[in-house]
Amino acid sequence: MAFEKLENMKLEKKKEKMESLTNEKDKLEAMLSHANDQRDSLQDQNSKLTDKVNTFESENLELKNQLLKLQAEAERLRGQNAELERSLGEARDRAEGDEEKLQKLQGAAAALGAEAEERAQELEVMTEERDNARAAEEELFQALQERSEDLEQLQASYVYMTDRCNNYQDQISDLEEKLEGYQNLLSSGALLNGGGSHPSTPYSGADGPAAPAAGGKALERPSDGSE
Repeated sequence: MAFEKLENMKLEKKKEKMESLTNEKDKLEAMLSHANDQRDSLQDQNSKLTDKVNTFESENLELKNQLLKLQAEAERLRGQNAELERSLGEARDRAEGDEEKLQKLQGAAAALGAEAEERAQELEVMTEERDNARAAEEELFQALQERSEDLEQLQASYVYMTDRCNNYQDQISDLEEKLEGYQNLLSSGALLNGGGSHPSTPYSGADGPAAPAAGGKALERPSDGSE
């Protein structure tokens, strides 16, 4: 009688321990599910950030190409402007002859004066175009600087989100290892609890499977064994 009572006490302690392990396993499974949800959310955010970074890089490349084109155009206009300035200087030099030569070459001087005026107008137009090109170049350079800063911030955010995702992945791996350990403990406890024929043993029949445990799995009765 005392031996049976002692055995029942041992069995009750084992049941309590298994219930505690089962509860702990349920908590770990809930934590694992929550961690998986957070990982999925972070991966989604990471994907969106990657798309945004790619978009900014494409826009940045387009701005660089536009800047190079404007720089080439500005260089071409500067060359034309220098050529016009040289032509204007030559025309003015020719127009500044001495009076005697000017009197002899009035017709030529009038033609050169008209040419100088025409070149001056062209120079004014080209200078305005050059100034506009410089202004556009400065605006594009400023926009490129801002895009570069935005890209650096996005890259920093991408690195931060990647680190967080890796940390959550490590936590998930740790939780999975703990869950596997608890499952092994529960399996060992189920095997130990299955032997013997005690009134409180939760079997449905003499040789049938045991009633489902708290985790939802039935404890299988071994064919031959003892505690």
